[in-house]
Amino acid sequence: MNSKPGKGNIRWLWFSLAIALALIADQLTKQWAIKNLAEDSIVLIPGILTLTLRHNFGSAFGWKIMSKEGLALITVFITIVLLWIFIKIAYIRGISLFLAGAWGNLLDRWRFGYVIDFIEPSFWATFNLADVFIVMGIILILLSLWFDEKRENSSL
Repeated sequence: MNSKPGKGNIRWLWFSLAIALALIADQLTKQWAIKNLAEDSIVLIPGILTLTLRHNFGSAFGWKIMSKEGLALITVFITIVLLWIFIKIAYIRGISLFLAGAWGNLLDRWRFGYVIDFIEPSFWATFNLADVFIVMGIILILLSLWFDEKRENSSL
């Protein structure tokens, strides 16, 4: 019997580790924001970037699209779809970042009833590390799809 871990096991290990680390980073930065930004904002780059505690009761960028229960159901649905895609196609980096971000914000909704946002550029809506992970995950998934398509087309 071969005791070496299979490629699939290693893939799941990295997938789980990436999600766990990103989720921990997201939750730690939000706890830091609650503790350090409750009274005052911190200006990092005057006129460009400020750290400000915000309670986001909406979805992305504070848009009020649906209830927190509806957003939770969508997060669970997207998780199931992405896990299925992961099993089929294995865009591990993008999917793990996306899921970590989605779960980080979902955790906030369950714990507080809102998402903790604190990164406030002067030119964009206030956001958090989970939002960064979601956007980075989508970009990585799209890049993977694009490069896979280019590879398939070049082999024709």
